[in-house]
Amino acid sequence: MDSRLSGRIALITGASSGIGAATALRFANSGARIACADLQSTGIEDEIKRQFGEDRATFVEVSVAEESQIESMVKKAAEWGGRVDIVCNFAGIAKESTSNVTQPHRADDLPTEYFDQTMLINCRGVWLCCKYVY
Repeated sequence: MDSRLSGRIALITGASSGIGAATALRFANSGARIACADLQSTGIEDEIKRQFGEDRATFVEVSVAEESQIESMVKKAAEWGGRVDIVCNFAGIAKESTSNVTQPHRADDLPTEYFDQTMLINCRGVWLCCKYVY
């Protein structure tokens, strides 16, 4: 364990899997306390608590498609940690990769709703997280 992030509070969206989960573990290993945010918990916060101590992580349920949930997430993380020093926006989707659309995925093959949902979560959600943290 190093101490580069000792005393820092990190809020990580998309923390239940992939890059978000890996970042949560790495930041915890560097001394940060982690507010793990996602649609549902996969237990990453429990793993952090097991490895680094009970006070080192919490889970906050959020859909980054919903502004009111983002605002609430930031408030909960700040209440838990006293503040938020770091925000990592890893929540995101690739709707076309989970669809039944035939390969290859060309823009004219995809419904407009896929674009709208992707922009809502991957762009607007990131912007709103930054807006409410700062």
